Parts: sequence; C-alpha cells; structure tokens
Amino acid sequence: MSLAVDGSNYGGELTPDIVRCWRESGVNMYICGVDLGHIPLARQQLGMAVQGGLAIEVYRFCYWGQAPVLSLQRVADAIQGLPVGRIWLDFEDEDASENPDQVCTWIKDCLDVADTIWGYDRVGIYTAAWWWNPYTGNTTRFADRALWVAQYDGLANLDFFVPFGGWQSCVMKQYTNTIDLCGYSVDKNYYEEDNDSMDEETKNKVARIALLQRWAGMIQSGDDTFENRVYQEMKYIRQLAGRPV
Repeated sequence: MSLAVDGSNYGGELTPDIVRCWRESGVNMYICGVDLGHIPLARQQLGMAVQGGLAIEVYRFCYWGQAPVLSLQRVADAIQGLPVGRIWLDFEDEDASENPDQVCTWIKDCLDVADTIWGYDRVGIYTAAWWWNPYTGNTTRFADRALWVAQYDGLANLDFFVPFGGWQSCVMKQYTNTIDLCGYSVDKNYYEEDNDSMDEETKNKVARIALLQRWAGMIQSGDDTFENRVYQEMKYIRQLAGRPV
C-alpha cells in the first residue's frame, strides 16, 4: 500500500518528528502545495520531507485569470534543485468561466506551459468530478493525463474510482479531507507505484531529470564538497550500469 499526504503553507513548517511519525504511519510521499507568497516555507517542507526519506511531488492551484506562464515559472524556480516527481495542476477554481469552451482553453494553456517547463510525462491534473463536470462540460479531451482525483470515500485503494472526464482510472486518489496526522493538517491519498508501466526510455528520462535536479541543488547550495559529491554520483551511476569505476 502506498500512502501520500498533501499539505500547504497553512500547515506551517515540518519538523523531523512529524516526518518520522508519518513514516511510521505508512506514509511514503509528501505532496506540497506551492503558494507563491510562501516559497521559502514550501522549500522547507519539501527539504524536510526528503531529509526524512519521503518521495516528494508538488501541486499548484491554477487561478482563473492568472497568467500561467509567470505563475508556473515561479513554481519551477521555487522547486529548483529538489528531487520532485510529478507536478500537479489543480483545477477547481469556482471563479472560472461558466463557458466550458473557455475553461477548456484555459486548462490547455496551463498544461502547455507546464509541459514546456517540466515535460509532458511529469505533469498531471488534480481535480474532482463536482468541479470538472459543470465547468468543463465533462470534457474528455484531457483524459490522456495522469489524474489525481479528490474522491473522499475513505477507501485507501483505487478500486472504486468513479469515472468522469473520460478517465476510467486514476493514478492517485485523495480519499480523506483534511485531518490531523501526527499534529499536522494534511489530506490522505492512496497511489500505486507505476514505474513498472513505464517503458525504458521514460524510466531513463525520469532518472536523468532527478540526477540533474540533485546536481543543480548542489551547485545552488555552494557546498565546498560539491566536486566530491559529483564524483560519488558518477561512481554510483557507473556501478549501477555495471561499468568499471
């Protein structure tokens, strides 16, 4: 069973004790909401999650009328150097147009910008049927995207996903609304590891991205031991590939 928790700036800073408690509760991943007014806090949360052994992903609430280029580029700057997996675009703004065609154009624009920054394979959609159906006219044009669905049925599995928007399954399900877990407010999510469904080219691409992010973080940190750490990375990669060190 793979469990994830998601939080935001409203939860405040993470501590080693909280992350340790999450791990002991079976949590494997932390998904951080990146608020542009609280970027240092988002980096603190993500860094603490990584330090505590959790995988990390991020989500960004997409605001109707907000230029996606500026917003998403700032998110990219905020998470630079961190080993972030997927980036989820959160579509549930109730201020969006009542015209489904306009909403679908807006969603496509946001996704196009995100794809340019991170690549199609790393960008998914977070939404819920209550919003998607009326605001998009239950369009199926984005059904090829990885879906993280808000479906608060209390079930830690993906077996009872209720189809909408052309999706017949989801990658991850947010199955509880906000709860207190280890003294910290989060939502609980269930997901299934999908690495086995990737072809080798996609696996290698994801691995290269993660490696580049680690190195970028080393450079940005100004760490005096950077050269040695890069050497150790190179050595590790050659060992994995079965090549002489």
